[in-house]
Formats: sequence, C-alpha cells, structure tokens
Amino acid sequence: MARKSISILSLCIILVIFISVFITSITAIGQTILPSRSLKIDSSAAGATNVQYNIGFDVSDQSEIIGSVKVTFCANSPFINTFCEPINGFDLQNALFLSQSGPNDFGFYSSPTTNSVILSRPATAIGSQSIGLTLSGVTNPSNKGTYFGRIQTFSSQDANGPTLNSGGVTFAIVSPIALNTVVPPYLYLCVGIVVSGLDCNNSVGNFIDLGELSSNKTSTGTSQFIVATNAGSGFNVAIKGSAPSAGSNIINALQQRQYSQFGLSQFGINLRKNTIPNIGEEPVGAGSGVINQDYGFLNEFIFNSGDYIVYSNDATLDRKFTVSYIVNVSRNQRPGVYSATYLYTAIAML
Repeated sequence: MARKSISILSLCIILVIFISVFITSITAIGQTILPSRSLKIDSSAAGATNVQYNIGFDVSDQSEIIGSVKVTFCANSPFINTFCEPINGFDLQNALFLSQSGPNDFGFYSSPTTNSVILSRPATAIGSQSIGLTLSGVTNPSNKGTYFGRIQTFSSQDANGPTLNSGGVTFAIVSPIALNTVVPPYLYLCVGIVVSGLDCNNSVGNFIDLGELSSNKTSTGTSQFIVATNAGSGFNVAIKGSAPSAGSNIINALQQRQYSQFGLSQFGINLRKNTIPNIGEEPVGAGSGVINQDYGFLNEFIFNSGDYIVYSNDATLDRKFTVSYIVNVSRNQRPGVYSATYLYTAIAML
C-alpha cells in the first residue's frame, strides 16, 4: 500500500536576512577617509529587538593616536558635517558592548544615547590593523528603508576635538521572507504472504493454502506486513476476521492464549519465531513498533477479531512483522472446505 496522508501539518520558516554593506567612498569633505569600514546586523526586520550590530574599520596610519570612536546612526545621510535626522524607532540606549577585535581595550565612555555610542580607550597609537566592535541589544528602525551609520575616530578619549578619520556605512531594514510548506502525516502499511526486505514494492501474495487438515498434525502458514508513520503518537495495527469455517462448521478460535495441541479444534496466531511448531520470524527493521502482549508469547497462540496486534507510541520507521497461523482439528471435525479472510487495519495516532 502507498503511504497515506492523514492530515495536514504546517511548518513556518522565517528567513533572517543578514545585511553587510561596505562603503569605500562616502565621507565628509575635508576629512581623512577610513580606508575600509563595514556594518553587519544579524536581523534586518523592522522593529526587531536585541539585534547585534558588528562595526568594523581599518586603521592604516601606524603613528596615529586613537583615544575614542563615535558611531552615530541617522535617517538621512552618512556625512558627519550634515544634520543627523533621527531614525524612527531606532534605539541604542539598551545596547551592550558585546565583543571587540583589534586593540581589545575599548569600553563605553558613557551610556549610549538613542542614536549614538562613544567607545573609549587609552590614547595611544593603535598601529595598522583592523578593528571590530560588536554591540548587542539594539532595537532596529520601525520602518523599512535605508539608513546610515557615521564612524569617527578621535585622539581624545571623549570624542571631542577634531575628527581624525571618518567614514559612512549604510544598512537596510526590510520585511522578512515567510516560507510556508506542508509536511503531511503519513501512515504506511502493506500486507502480503511474503514481503522481501523492508520494501512494500516486494509484497507478494494474498492467499494461504494449508492443505488437508488432520488431527495428527498442526497446519501452519505465515503472512507479513510492514508499518511506519510519522504521526507524533504512533499507530495501532488491528486484525479483523473470523475463525476458519465451512458453512456452519467452525474451527474454534483461541480466545485465550494456548499452546498448539494435536486433536483439538484450535485456530490462533502470534507474531513470534516459534519452536512448537517451528514457524514464524521475529520483527525486523529500525522502527519502534512492538507486538501487543497477548500476541507476543513464544509458542502460544490466540485470536480475537478486532484486537490490536502491533502498536507504537511515537513516530516510527519501517518495521516488518510476521504473523503465524496455526490450525488444529479434532477427529470429529466435520469435513468441508474451510476458509477465512483477515483484514489488517492501521490507525495513526495524531
């Protein structure tokens, strides 16, 4: 049987866009340009909170003394000599100085304002190297659009006095992309006289011929089934049918577990590799399905129509079970062609 879709589950994946923009030519007239600078944010969603901002730039003058760095965020321009228009919703006041690379001696000079932060260090020459400064706890702008950062370096430790170097960066706030997909629950059951391997495509046959019945021997047969599901609470497999009969003549079904005995009227099944009689196989496969208790005793057989014979309490991979059938008859069993049909039903437990 093919895998059967029972219901629909949905999975929503939000793709977070990482924005990294490098600008190499924007600066104020008359300022020394930072040769390389960057800004990376780990969420570009409008209004996102606790966002991480990674600020980077290079210092190329080995003799230049740097005591502080000021970063200002504006809605209108990256140029330091122009008015800085506030960004709606943007907030640095709860920002934390998470990490740094390069000199590794920067710290907050004072608490960040809504749109700017000053990082201070001992006023010494840094040399030629790349500097990375990471802030966390930033609140993104409320609206989609393009915004600007202004990076300035100073000899002073409080970002006062002439600017040594400056440069602009830009970043975009966009709508996240929502992707919906469906992972349907499936219930997988196939039944055959023989199912080779763990492949339902190899299921063969639906008829068992037990031959002539005799009070001096036990007649036996087997069939197999494979079951699997991704349903969160697993599955149950039930068997329905009646004991073999020929008109009004019936071979008794074993309503309680019994051993196989010659000369008695008995019909029963189990799902084990038995020794008396020598019939059946143990379950195989990586799945977690197990045999219901009454049908899992070695050399003991039972049959009650509607019983659950295999179950799992969780999603499970494919597992194959072998059903062993035994028939015994007494010497006074009426003659006839005895037959029975058995229906295996699997129910997913969603």
